[in-house]
Amino acid sequence: PPLQETADAIAVVLNGGEGEVELPPQNAFIRRLQHQMAQRYNLTSRSHGREPHRRVRISRDGDEAWFS
Repeated sequence: PPLQETADAIAVVLNGGEGEVELPPQNAFIRRLQHQMAQRYNLTSRSHGREPHRRVRISRDGDEAWFS
């Protein structure tokens, strides 16, 4: 499930396992939820790529988040 993958990615970043985790492509609604989850943990999340392959990257770098 996408939100479990997001929770797992957040845990990896918070525990220092990876500087950045890229999640599988999702639709805009799921990506928005992923950004919100990352924001709760003060992590940076950015969407990249083009539909239908747009995906979220979660990292500790910076404080800005890119939504959509």
